[in-house]
Amino acid sequence: MGKQLPPPARFLLLTALTAFVAETATMLLLPLLPPLPQVTVAMLDSLLLIVLISPALYLFLLRPMMREIESRERAEAELGTTNVRLERRVEERTADLSASNERLRRLTSELTQAEEQERQRIAAGLHDLLGEALVTARLRLGMLTSALPDELSCRVEEVRDQLKTVIETTRALTFQISNPLLYEVGLEAALGSLLTRLAEDQPFHAEFEADPEPMFLSDGLKIILYRVVSELLVNIVKHSRAESVRLTIHTLDDKLIITVEDDGIGFEVPELESWSQSISGLGLLKVRERVGGIGGEMTIESTPGRGTRIEVSIPLWRRRDQELPRRNSVSD
Repeated sequence: MGKQLPPPARFLLLTALTAFVAETATMLLLPLLPPLPQVTVAMLDSLLLIVLISPALYLFLLRPMMREIESRERAEAELGTTNVRLERRVEERTADLSASNERLRRLTSELTQAEEQERQRIAAGLHDLLGEALVTARLRLGMLTSALPDELSCRVEEVRDQLKTVIETTRALTFQISNPLLYEVGLEAALGSLLTRLAEDQPFHAEFEADPEPMFLSDGLKIILYRVVSELLVNIVKHSRAESVRLTIHTLDDKLIITVEDDGIGFEVPELESWSQSISGLGLLKVRERVGGIGGEMTIESTPGRGTRIEVSIPLWRRRDQELPRRNSVSD
């Protein structure tokens, strides 16, 4: 079969054939009529040509164009309906995802607060029961020293020294379990004391910087941020071999920003795509999950041999259960 002509070429061919047939028919019919004026003959010729060409124009041009327009209108209507349905589905899925994220954040906050309450209970027990009992025992042994022979007194003093060590260890353990400064003073004081205590036991220089005016945050947010920073500092102690550690906390554009920097051995950041394969990666993964659970972000900048910088950013304005940081006025 020959190649089919495209519609425009076919239309031109049919129009030419129709004009030819119409003109031929006109030339054959006019001699059969009585003699007419030349103007009348020309008008009849044109009228007959229009009558014969009009069906061809309608069948091969106007009707296909109308069908094409109707087809496009139907397709556009169907496409519009489909777009509306897809937009509704996207909105519904987005709403479901937002609701799920909100439930996850609330659950994370509730679990964190429940964990912290249990920590407080254990810390209070260590301090009130075990700590006081150890202090009392040491005092009573000291009272007995003067009444004992020198040899026994020396041994009692050794026991008292051991009790002193146990008491200090108990206090440090109590502090690690639940830092009382977090509730009594605030997040800044708690983080500063945490860094100071770590620097006393580790061979690095510690720097701490916070906004001069205190921030008033919800207990839930303070607890999560304190645990996040604790995990980051513990990671530094275990893996970085740092000589200097810097911790800053401040607000910027309705965001709470905490930065932890060290001059340790660093690492390749792309390698953290396989975090679960390393112990330090698990620690950072846990921190990122905690931060994401409260709607925040964690960015990591690190180069082997040049240290690490980790920034935690919490958009406070997104949190329904968290007011923006309130600054004390001058009059206060």
